[in-house]
Amino acid sequence: MNKLIVTGIDMNRHHMTAVTLMRQKQSFSLIDFRIFQSSGNIFPENEVLDYQNIVKKLAELRKGLPFFSRHVAVAIPDLAIMSRIIRISPQNSQLMEALAVYQAFSGEVSLSVSELRLDYTGVSDGFRVYAARKDVVESRLTALRGARLKPILVDTEKQCFLQLLITAMQYYGKSEQVLIEVNRTTIRLGVMCQPDCFYRCMPQSAGENEYSAVLAQLMNEFLQFCAVQRFQPAGVWLIERNALSAGQIEATLQCPVVLFHPLSMLGKNTFSDDEETELCALAAGMSMRGIIAREEGYAACC
Repeated sequence: MNKLIVTGIDMNRHHMTAVTLMRQKQSFSLIDFRIFQSSGNIFPENEVLDYQNIVKKLAELRKGLPFFSRHVAVAIPDLAIMSRIIRISPQNSQLMEALAVYQAFSGEVSLSVSELRLDYTGVSDGFRVYAARKDVVESRLTALRGARLKPILVDTEKQCFLQLLITAMQYYGKSEQVLIEVNRTTIRLGVMCQPDCFYRCMPQSAGENEYSAVLAQLMNEFLQFCAVQRFQPAGVWLIERNALSAGQIEATLQCPVVLFHPLSMLGKNTFSDDEETELCALAAGMSMRGIIAREEGYAACC
């Protein structure tokens, strides 16, 4: 049972959110969620965690987890991720395949492979390689282990956000849905369609004029994607406190917009005004991806 309980931890510059889920048949069940406001900058430079600023919060979080449940999953912002399609000749073993992928990737980037942490997955025309600077990954692992937690997955925010969308569509029996998150610092939009998916995350400040302009830019990119893919969204799930952006989104995309609570499909059906559950989207997706990784032995990319 222990391997089916995972806590997703979303660490950013303003708050830390933790969502603990358990596998429940074909879906997931909420065990706990917590939101901590960050004091000081936990990312002094280039997405590298400040150990002293974060490890006490992580230790506090650990004390509230279910007994013997220490498995956690985290994610790295996509701006800190390098991604390439690599084509190599067939290899005789997985080891030789990995060496060939690493060698081919080293010729595509300016950094040495020794400075990076890599992962890859097979795609139709080769291998999709994901890489992040080693210090970005190691700073997260060091802080988690320093708090006596057991990291099982370091993922990308894109994969976690899209996993939340996939799970919601399966849970509600819907398809061709768009998931949009608007919060104080970022706006995200994700959608799954064949043969590709769409995901964008744009930074924004709390100013009404700026976030409206950023949202308009993001939706314009999405409409261009829809035109190329001949994709028509059936509806939008909006994660936003007070749903202030609903009118702008509905007018632009010409489809229904419904306020979406990330925890509503996980067994939490009532929400108080002081619970900022809209901040739990990424952490919930991280937990889902972590559970899948424990079950499958890996976390397949969307």
